[in-house]
Amino acid sequence: MSQFLGTASPKKASEINWIAFNPKDIEDANFIKYMNVYLDLVKPFNKEDVEDLAKFEKIGIKAGADFDSSQLNEETLKAINDGVQEGITAIKEKAAHISEQKNGWNMMDPFGNREFYKKDHLLRAAAVMVGIYGNDKIEAFYPVVYNDKEGQTLNGKTNKYKIHFSKDEIPPAKYFWSITMYDKSADGTGGYLIKNPINRFLINSTTEGLVYDKDGGLTIYIQNQKPDKSLESNWLPAPAEEFYLMARIYGPKESALNGTWSPPAIEKVN
Repeated sequence: MSQFLGTASPKKASEINWIAFNPKDIEDANFIKYMNVYLDLVKPFNKEDVEDLAKFEKIGIKAGADFDSSQLNEETLKAINDGVQEGITAIKEKAAHISEQKNGWNMMDPFGNREFYKKDHLLRAAAVMVGIYGNDKIEAFYPVVYNDKEGQTLNGKTNKYKIHFSKDEIPPAKYFWSITMYDKSADGTGGYLIKNPINRFLINSTTEGLVYDKDGGLTIYIQNQKPDKSLESNWLPAPAEEFYLMARIYGPKESALNGTWSPPAIEKVN
C-alpha cells in the first residue's frame, strides 16, 4: 500500500512468538501458556480489566510471560485444574440456557459490546461458545432450533419436516434472511455445513426458484431424501442424522428486535 501511495513504509510489526496448539491444553492449567501469548497482542488493556488481570498474575497469567505447569506445586496445580473444569461446566450450562425459547427456537440475543455485558464474563464466554463473532442484535438476529414442535430432537434419519411461514411470519429483515442447516455432534456442538446432492446448504430470501404460496407464505421442506418434484424448489437437504437449524436475519426490523416476532415451529411430515 505504501508503495502504491508513494509514502514511507510503515514500521514492521514485531514477530509473534506463537506456540504449537494442543486442544487438550485448554482443559487444564496449560491454557495459561496460550493466554499469555494472546494477552500480549491486546495491550494496552481496558481499564475495566486491570484489576482482574492483576489477580490472575498470581497463577502465572501475564502478557508475554512463559508458563510451565510442571513448575507449580501439586496443590496449586490441582486447584487451577479444578477451576478450569468448573469454569467449562459453568459456561456449557449457561450456553444451554442462554436465551428465551419460542416455538422451539432459541431466540438468541447474547451478543454486544462491553456496555451490553456489564462485566458478565460468564455470558460473554457462553456467547462465544454458541456463536463466536456474532453481531449485535441490531445488525443481525440468530434464532436457533434443535427440536421439533413435539420437543423431539431434529433427525433426518427418522423424520421428514417442514417449516411454514405465513405471510406475516416471513423473517422481518431489512436486508435479507436465511435458514441454514448444520450437523450436530454427539456432545451437542457440531456446527458444520452438510454435504448434499444439490449443494444447497441454506434457503434464504435470495434463493432462486423458491415457490411462495398465493397469499405470500412460504413452506420449506427439510428432509434427507429428495421430495416430490413439485416440492424440490423449496427443499433444504438434511443429513441422515441429528441436525439443527439457524435462522439469520440481517437488519432485523422492529418486530424482531422487540420480541413480537418469532419463527414458526418445525413440524413433522408424514
